[in-house]
Amino acid sequence: MADTKISSKQKNLKEKKEMTKADVDLAKMFVDYATPRKLACKHKRDEVEELKRRQMELEEECANINADLKTKLGPFYGYKEPSINELRIEAYKLYEEDCTLNRILPIPKHDEMGFKTAMELFGEVVKERKLVSYLNDPVRKENIANYLSVCKFVRSSSNQLEEHEVHGGAAKKMKSEFGTA
Repeated sequence: MADTKISSKQKNLKEKKEMTKADVDLAKMFVDYATPRKLACKHKRDEVEELKRRQMELEEECANINADLKTKLGPFYGYKEPSINELRIEAYKLYEEDCTLNRILPIPKHDEMGFKTAMELFGEVVKERKLVSYLNDPVRKENIANYLSVCKFVRSSSNQLEEHEVHGGAAKKMKSEFGTA
């Protein structure tokens, strides 16, 4: 029986052939093909990791900016400027009303000059109306009044911030950031 085990092992070894030169060359060709692609993939993964790290840094910077703004702006922090589309639409409505009152034919909406003219004439009015609407909200109005009572902003004749102790020195900081120091 031991003889049969040896003979079956020898038989298996004889059946296993060595790789031919052609087989080795083919295998080398596959390896050579894959190596630079694997390296490129590794570089891409490294780049993705670097971008993730940079994204986290930028998100942290953004969070710090927002926290700083919340502190400095108090109840004004929640105000959102109107979008460009909202501005254009509302400015054009005012422009049409003005043209109607002055018996002038407005430049049509589908003409880019219509919106451009409307924005030039009424863009700031729309922004101001939106801000006034925000400020006049009853709940917000009280918060803003309280906030402003502790602010000691004074505008000079040149419309620059003057004197200023606001919520932990935020006004002084704002003054230097706005270049009004």
